[in-house]
Amino acid sequence: GVERCLKRLTAICGAMLESLNRMPQGCDPYIFYKRVRPFLSGWKGNPSLPHGIVYEGCFGDKPQQFHGGSAAQSSILHVLDALLGIKHETPFLAAMRDYM
Repeated sequence: GVERCLKRLTAICGAMLESLNRMPQGCDPYIFYKRVRPFLSGWKGNPSLPHGIVYEGCFGDKPQQFHGGSAAQSSILHVLDALLGIKHETPFLAAMRDYM
């Protein structure tokens, strides 16, 4: 029943956490945050590109602002929150839902 499913969900979340905790083994945090992440951060809200970026020949050559990769874009995390009744009312998460 429900109790069995919740216990299984707990085990799955624990396995996800174990996996995330191993990430530094394959990628030094300094390297990730200073050398890799800037390329993943996107162009929306990026102070280096306040007007966005022009993709020549696309979007009428008008600057575009796109979010970079985020765990907030993972539909599984939104589903888990919804199933557990967890509500997040932040502009960022609302934007991510629209963006997905």
